[in-house]
Amino acid sequence: MGRRVVDTTIERSADDVWAAIRDFGELGWYPHVATCVVVDDVRTVTRQGRDLEIDELLTDIDDDARSFSYLLTDLRGDTKFERDGERYDIAHLSGHVRAGMLVEALDPSTAKVTYWLEVDEGHDQHIDGNARNYKAAIDNLKVHLEG
Repeated sequence: MGRRVVDTTIERSADDVWAAIRDFGELGWYPHVATCVVVDDVRTVTRQGRDLEIDELLTDIDDDARSFSYLLTDLRGDTKFERDGERYDIAHLSGHVRAGMLVEALDPSTAKVTYWLEVDEGHDQHIDGNARNYKAAIDNLKVHLEG
């Protein structure tokens, strides 16, 4: 299994940061999201400029720990893309990718946000690209919250 962890520090309280990301269906801070619809514990995300729907199942949420995790359960549409001159098809990643976020207080007005990703063995050729996407997301969250 491959695992990547990305993090950033945000000049806001941990409670403020948690409030911004706790709603599994609110992805206004995540870049390139066109729509996000939640039914039960599954959110379906569409990306701007792509014919791609991504289903993610919320598997755990802990308000005391300020954390949640989810599992990629389905991909529909155009699952093929190019990165660094190579073509990839990510359709096979369904059921093999877990991710989550954690917010920790560093002091009363500063929080550390960690976004982690685990990919089952044999499916880890996309882990670095996904980690770059998650880092861009939390960097965008930082800009969103710090104004």
